[in-house]
This record gives sequence, structure tokens and C-alpha cells, in this order.
Amino acid sequence: MTPQEKKRKRDREYYHRNRRRLIDQTLARRQQYIQEAKDHLGGKCVWCGSTDDLEFDHIDDALKLDNVCRVYRKEKSEQSGRKLTNANCSVRIVTIPRTLL
Repeated sequence: MTPQEKKRKRDREYYHRNRRRLIDQTLARRQQYIQEAKDHLGGKCVWCGSTDDLEFDHIDDALKLDNVCRVYRKEKSEQSGRKLTNANCSVRIVTIPRTLL
């Protein structure tokens, strides 16, 4: 067995022994990144000011390259391609042409 195969086997065994803990850590970290991104963007809907049911809206859909967590980790200072909207406002925005926004 090669060293790479041994490492792969150890890693697989470690994952199976600690699966629940690793998944919980990943989910907690993802929630933390999402909350930090929301706080960075003001923590309220840009249209109505509500703090309930916030969603990330991409100003230009062509610029959407990745999910919010991954982008936020890479570029914490660069959030210009997104804004926060309430779920109700987000539905209304979809019916308005983007050029009017």
C-alpha cells in the first residue's frame, strides 16, 4: 500500500468516526459566514428596512460566480455585487426590470 493510499484510508476512517461533529462544525461555520456577510451589508433590507427573512440579491446576475460563504471567505471587504432584500421585496423585485432598480 502506497503512502497516499494509507493516508486516504486514515482520512476516511477519521471522517467516519467523527462524521456528525465534522458536519456540525461545517454548518456552524457556514452560518457564521452568512451572518457576517449580512452584518457587513447592513443587516436589513435595502428596500423596506426589515430584518426578517433576509436574502442575498445579486445586483448583476452575470457577476454571480460562487455561493455567499465561499466568496465572503475569499473577499471579506468586497461585497459590492450583492445586497440584502427581504423575501417579500425579493419577489417584487423579480417582477420589475433590473434596469429600473
